[in-house]
Amino acid sequence: MKKRNIFKHLFLFCLLAMAVALSNPTGHTTVSAASKASYKIINKKTTKRNNKLTARYLYQLPQLKGKSAAVKKINRSLKADYKATLSSKASLFDALKNSPYSYYSGEYFYTTKCKVTYNKKGYVCFKFTCDWMAGGVHNGWEYGLTYRLKDGKKLEIQDVVRGDDYTIKQKIASAYSCLLYTSPSPRDGLLSRMPSSA
Repeated sequence: MKKRNIFKHLFLFCLLAMAVALSNPTGHTTVSAASKASYKIINKKTTKRNNKLTARYLYQLPQLKGKSAAVKKINRSLKADYKATLSSKASLFDALKNSPYSYYSGEYFYTTKCKVTYNKKGYVCFKFTCDWMAGGVHNGWEYGLTYRLKDGKKLEIQDVVRGDDYTIKQKIASAYSCLLYTSPSPRDGLLSRMPSSA
């Protein structure tokens, strides 16, 4: 009878130990990062008219597929970026409404197009190309958002460039000053700008 009780207690102890191990009382979770992310692009678009003049808004919102905490965090960040453009969307349609050129054929627009430029080794990078044109004013720019898939962290410049703040600023300034002297001039098209001392 004693042997039976010992086995019974040993069996219960093992069950209890397995339950504790599986419940993870420390609160730590092990996340294995996917090497690539699956995603879809949602076209958020609105078009309005004022007589012959049209205004078109387009934002290509990327959303990762999956239900992990990291994917949800990344998708929330991407949605916040989209929501930040809504005030500019309102400005675009206000410009359309108040335009003195509404009797002329034409188009105002604000577009943000998304392209995935890197999707390997546990990281995904979205490049956004923006164009704005309203009432003769045109502006274009690009920016990127990069995320680590294992935890959803949005990478900042300090995550990819080594050094303190001052050193990082110097590296960026140096890179941009080199670009200024080596990019083609809009006037000559074929020649590169060179410093006057060259």
